[in-house]
Amino acid sequence: MAVPGLFTILVGVIFIAFFPLSPANPVSLLGIRYFSEQEAHILQQRVLRDDPSKFQPRRSVSWAEIKATFTNWRLLPHFFTTLLGVAPASTMGSYAPSLVVSFGYDRLKSNAMVSIGSWLLLVTNLAWGYIADKTKQRGLMVFLGVLILWGLMLGNRLLVESTNEKLRFGLLTAAIAFQVPWHAVNGSWLALNARSAGERSITMAVFIMAANSSGIIGSQIFQAPDAPLYRTGWTVIVVLVSVALLMSVIANVQYRLLNRLQKREGKARYQY
Repeated sequence: MAVPGLFTILVGVIFIAFFPLSPANPVSLLGIRYFSEQEAHILQQRVLRDDPSKFQPRRSVSWAEIKATFTNWRLLPHFFTTLLGVAPASTMGSYAPSLVVSFGYDRLKSNAMVSIGSWLLLVTNLAWGYIADKTKQRGLMVFLGVLILWGLMLGNRLLVESTNEKLRFGLLTAAIAFQVPWHAVNGSWLALNARSAGERSITMAVFIMAANSSGIIGSQIFQAPDAPLYRTGWTVIVVLVSVALLMSVIANVQYRLLNRLQKREGKARYQY
């Protein structure tokens, strides 16, 4: 653990030293300038057009923003979608190789086979973000992502006693490939609907806390007495993802209903 920790610190120091300070002052801490004056102006205008709150010079977070965030009921569906929907990813990260071993493959080969799903996850992550960005339908992409995950987890539960090991491996691989491509989109969707830079900062901190807490839940789903089929564990996963799917539906519905009210009152509408 020491080497990865030191590497993380090293990357952080390099990032702080070389990354531009802000759109308003795109110069690194070491004084390195990556943009000409004209390019910096274009950068600032694009950021300003995308979200004017990002140019707020104040860096501190007010108590009003803290209160607004923790009393913001719109945050709850996003929070629980992440808390419950990401939990199975932690389970798969720990137990997927053991599951493949139970299919009849040796341990070394099982680790290599599990990596197939992880490589596919890289593709689905990029694809989900790209489609959400191009279509501006982040809420729909979150719902579709959780829906696909729900279907795959349900399939794994239904086939828990199947003797078709190739089918079980294929379904497990698909579940790994689609376990969290919607997660980053959910975060960007949540950030876009923050009303100020301060609220966005606190909201994203809460969002990351939900993701971290999901790891605690996920690590407890599969238990030794339930091995090797993990009938109870798979049932728990299906229940968790079912509730996450419901939360994603609520998140979509709340913004659509609120936008009708915002439109009548002539206020800026929420993004979904």
